[in-house]
Amino acid sequence: MSVLRLILALPLVALLGACSFNAYYNPAFTDKPITVEQKLPGKALVYNTPADAKYVFSGHPTSFTGGGTTLSIELGDIADQIAVNTFGNLFQGGASFADSLNNAGAYAVVVTPKITSFSYAYNQLKNLGFAITPQVDINLHVKITRAAVVVLDKNYASGLVDGKSYMLSGSPGEEASRAAHKVISDLMNQAAQDTYRALSNQSVSGK
Repeated sequence: MSVLRLILALPLVALLGACSFNAYYNPAFTDKPITVEQKLPGKALVYNTPADAKYVFSGHPTSFTGGGTTLSIELGDIADQIAVNTFGNLFQGGASFADSLNNAGAYAVVVTPKITSFSYAYNQLKNLGFAITPQVDINLHVKITRAAVVVLDKNYASGLVDGKSYMLSGSPGEEASRAAHKVISDLMNQAAQDTYRALSNQSVSGK
């Protein structure tokens, strides 16, 4: 690395010192949910146990850059909120969240989303030291049941995905959170598309 490049990179490294960042659900960070030509009848229930709904990932990035930082991100709540927004777009009655199945019979389907793995990084090398690219790698499991019958039970893997590069930021954890929101939104949209296709096929076949 040249002397000039090193001088320009030092402020980026300094901003990623030994800090802790807390990240919460932010609807401004999500992508738009899919739209369908004809919404399905009824309402969806997004369900998770209290423990899964409150799940918080807390850990260091996999990168050398920012290695001394810790990100605590409420993945359980973020996944549930995005699921409500996404699957609510498939049904005429929308969707709501609950941490119990006491009234599950009143809903057309029960959606159970769960982040099964999460890692993040601050990639400075790909920008030659002049900027940082937040990266996330997320696995999402989604289970859909209809009248206690499994409609969908599938894992969705993002692979390593780049977020938007930035020059300087006093809140790198926020940039990682922004990238995570968008990836979870994308994976949830894939699950919603698969669910809509499965339910539409069931309706056509009369099952």
